[in-house]
Amino acid sequence: MADLKIRDVDELTLKLLDEIVAKENYSSRNQLINEILRLYAAAHHPFFANALPPAVKYLSGEYLNKQRDELKKVVELTYDVNVKVLEELRKLTSELT
Repeated sequence: MADLKIRDVDELTLKLLDEIVAKENYSSRNQLINEILRLYAAAHHPFFANALPPAVKYLSGEYLNKQRDELKKVVELTYDVNVKVLEELRKLTSELT
């Protein structure tokens, strides 16, 4: 495996990297940086550049459809509750008059 040296890294960046290493249970800063470089390289590979936009579009559409269906259920439930409350209010009003 080849060696790669990174120079002149500011203290804040090192602190942030060390926080990620601790939080995400990496064995070392080196392991984290290797993963960052691998993911960056993969993300800029032509395959991902071409495949990612349609996948994100599809997944977003699926999520929005699910949320729409859930919202529809909430609206229907709220409507039913409001109808029942209105009926009870009418009963109370008629009893008071």
